[in-house]
Amino acid sequence: MTSALEPLLMEEPPAQRPWPVEVLMYPLSVSGIVHVLILAFLGAQLRPTLSFNYWRWGPPAFHFVFLVVLGAYCLFYLIACIRESADGGTKPPDVNQLPEELTADAIIGKLGAMVIWVAFCLGPAVAYAFLTKRIDWGFWALLAGAIVYAPMALLAVAMFDSVRALNPILILPSILSTLIPYLLFVVGLGTVSALMVLLYCLSGFTSILWAYLMLMIAQALGRFYLRFEDRLNW
Repeated sequence: MTSALEPLLMEEPPAQRPWPVEVLMYPLSVSGIVHVLILAFLGAQLRPTLSFNYWRWGPPAFHFVFLVVLGAYCLFYLIACIRESADGGTKPPDVNQLPEELTADAIIGKLGAMVIWVAFCLGPAVAYAFLTKRIDWGFWALLAGAIVYAPMALLAVAMFDSVRALNPILILPSILSTLIPYLLFVVGLGTVSALMVLLYCLSGFTSILWAYLMLMIAQALGRFYLRFEDRLNW
């Protein structure tokens, strides 16, 4: 009798939301909202650094160190969001429950990895413009290549937790094996990134929207890995 009733007593699994809805609602948790506010505060604090006067006589030491520390923590958390989403997570993780312990070495390591990632992706285009002293088709071709290469490279660095994952021998086959969905994904990221730049040029409440989009991008990167894990061959 018990076995006959088991199917009736079992709870139905919750319906899975479409991935665009899941990404859009990703930051809507306690931890997510807290980190949206932290990211928004960081964005507001970074705005003065865009002024020439901020760097003219050297940035204020305390403010500069504060920005580096807070920025490094935010990078640590965003990478954790990517990895948690890649494991199937549907909401931002609690810092106290992350697999990787929150330490100074871990935070500094993530900051260093992101600096190397930016330099690796944009370095060829910047070097070309510096050496040739012109902005022509060669520069734009290298910049376009960097835009296509960067998201997959960031995902690899986050998943392997190492800058050695920037190796083109790892990244290029992964791009080719998911070429059409990946290019569409890059176009989507580019559109969101352009919106983020526009929002960042504004002030007030838009800082929160900018921060919200940051968490959405982290979720989208992790979901891309989860969806195409078999084809990435990582």
